[in-house]
Parts: sequence; C-alpha cells; structure tokens
Amino acid sequence: LIGGRGLGNVINNSSLIQNPISAAIIGMVVTLILQSSSTLMSVMVGMVAGNLITVHNAIPVMMGAEMGSSIMNALISLTQSGDPQQFRRAFAAATMNDVYNVCCVFTILPLEVAFGE
Repeated sequence: LIGGRGLGNVINNSSLIQNPISAAIIGMVVTLILQSSSTLMSVMVGMVAGNLITVHNAIPVMMGAEMGSSIMNALISLTQSGDPQQFRRAFAAATMNDVYNVCCVFTILPLEVAFGE
C-alpha cells in the first residue's frame, strides 16, 4: 500500500508492458506460476480499476494469461499418461480449449497491435 501508486507507474511505464508480445509472455509466465488465469485476470481488473495500468496495456497480458492456461491444460493432461485411454480423453479435452485460445491470440493480438490506441 505504501508504494502502490509508484509501483503502478513503474509497471505502466515499463518497456515490457508497453510491448504487446512481451506483455503476453509475462501473462503466460505469471499464469504458469500462479496456476490460475482467473487470479491474474482479477489482479489485472483491479489494477485497471485503480488506474495502475491502462486497458490498452492490460489486454496483451490477459491474452497471455489465456495462453498460459492452455499450457497448464496440456501439462495437467500429461499427468494422465499412465493410462492411454484416460490420457487420450484428457489431452483431447485440453486441446479443445487450446485451439480457441491460440486462434484468438493469433488473430486478435495482431489486430490490437495494429489498430489499438
């Protein structure tokens, strides 16, 4: 709480957050560390509400969080590799969500970079 506003300015003015590709990678890594994209999404919404980061800078981080959840789905499905039938079903279920996330990131992120404010 003491350095919240100063920390927000550092985050918002960081070159890592200004670059959408690195911001998406940060979103992926943080999601993998937290093992929850919902937690990162909640934190980002709170940061936007508190004017610590702009919506424009938060969008790539949130897209990265979705990609991080796709990676986490694949890792979790690998834990079922002992039983081939169970693994086949687990990996298929994880892949359905992954295709959606990959399509969104590869179509919406370039549009955001090209036409975002």
